[in-house]
Amino acid sequence: MNLKIYGEQVEQELRGNILPFHLEAGIDYARGGFYGRIDDDRSIDADAPKGLVQHSRLLWTFAHAYRAYSDPVYLQSASRACRYLLDNFWDPDYQGMVWLVNASGKPIDSHKIIYGQAFAIYGLSEYFLATGERQSLDVAIALFEKLEQDAVDRQFEGYFDAFEKDWRFTDAINIDDTAEPTVKSMNTHLHMLEAYTNLLRAWDSAVLRGRLRVLIDLMLERIIDRQAGQMKMHFNAEWRSLTNHVSYGHDIEASWLLVEAAELLGDKKLLAEVVRTALNMAQVTYDEGLNDDGSLPDDDQSGDRTWWVQAEAVVGFLNAYQLSGEKHFLEASYGCWQYIQDRLIDRRYGEWIWGVDGEGRPMARDKAGLWKAPYHNGRACMEVRQRLHAARPDW
Repeated sequence: MNLKIYGEQVEQELRGNILPFHLEAGIDYARGGFYGRIDDDRSIDADAPKGLVQHSRLLWTFAHAYRAYSDPVYLQSASRACRYLLDNFWDPDYQGMVWLVNASGKPIDSHKIIYGQAFAIYGLSEYFLATGERQSLDVAIALFEKLEQDAVDRQFEGYFDAFEKDWRFTDAINIDDTAEPTVKSMNTHLHMLEAYTNLLRAWDSAVLRGRLRVLIDLMLERIIDRQAGQMKMHFNAEWRSLTNHVSYGHDIEASWLLVEAAELLGDKKLLAEVVRTALNMAQVTYDEGLNDDGSLPDDDQSGDRTWWVQAEAVVGFLNAYQLSGEKHFLEASYGCWQYIQDRLIDRRYGEWIWGVDGEGRPMARDKAGLWKAPYHNGRACMEVRQRLHAARPDW
C-alpha cells in the first residue's frame, strides 16, 4: 500500500468530485441556500423542503474546506450556508433552530430537535474558526446555553431528543425508527459530543469543558457497552436500552470522535481510558462487521452499505491504526476506500450514490437532501489527507 497515493486519491476525490458537485448543482440562486433535494441522476427538485441538518453540514464542510485550502469559492459557499441558517432557521420568538423550512425559506416544522441544534453548533463554530466572524460564534454559544437551560435531564443526566417549538418536552418524535417512543438516543449524544468539541476549539469556556466531560462520561458509562465493544442505540429517560441492534457505522464513527474530544480536554487519564475503549470498538467492528470486499454493513440486521458508513470506516480504522500501530486497521481503512472507489463514486453524475444493498445492487436514492450532504464523505477525505500529511509532511 502506498500511503502517498492514498492521500492523493482522497484529495482528488474531494476537490475534483464531491465539492464541485455541490458547487455546480446544489446552490439555489433563486431562493437562497442550497436545494433541498437532488436526485440520483442529478435532477433538481427545486420545490423540496430544506433541512437544518443538511444546511449545517454544508456549512461545516465548506468552512472546513476553506480552512484547509484557502479557496475563496469554498468561503462563498460556507457564507451562503451560514447566512441561510441565520436568516431562515433561527427562531426569533423561542430561540433555537427550526427543523425544516420550505423551498422559499419559511418554517414548516418548528420542532426543536436536539440532533439538529447540535449540527448547527458544529457548523457555526467551524465558520467562526474559518473566518473569525463573531456572529456565527455568538449564535453557536446561544444554542449551547439554550440546550443547557432547556434540554438537560436534571434527574438522570443527558439530553432529551425533541421539544415543541416553544421548548416544551415531547416524546412524539423519533429521529430514528423505533417501535416505541425514544426520549434519549445515542445519535443525539454522539453528535452533541462532536458539536461541543468543535465549539470548544472556538470558545474555551470552563462550563463548556465541564459539559463535554459529562458527554464523554455518558458515552463511556451509559451508551457504550464496553464489554461488547458496541453502543446501545435508544433509551428511555432512566437510560434503559430499548433496542438491541448494533450500528457498525455509528460504532466506528464514535471510536474516533471520542478520541478527538478527549484529546482536546487534555486529561491524560481520561484519554487513556477513551483510547482503550475506542480501540476495542474498532476491533469489534473489524471482527464482526467488515466484509471480505472491504465494505462495512450499516448494522447487524442489514447487508446494506450506505455512503456514510463507508466514509466513517475509512477514518475510524485509520484512527485505530494511528493509535495502535496495528496494520490490519490501516489495511481495513484502505480496503474500504477501494470499495468506495469501485462501488460508490458516481463517475457519470458526480458525488457518491446512496449505497449498495445486501444483494449488491446500487441504491437509487437522494444524491443530496435532508440527510445527505458532503459532510461524511467530504470530512473523511479531509481527515485522511490531514492525518497522512501529518505523518509524512514532505508529501
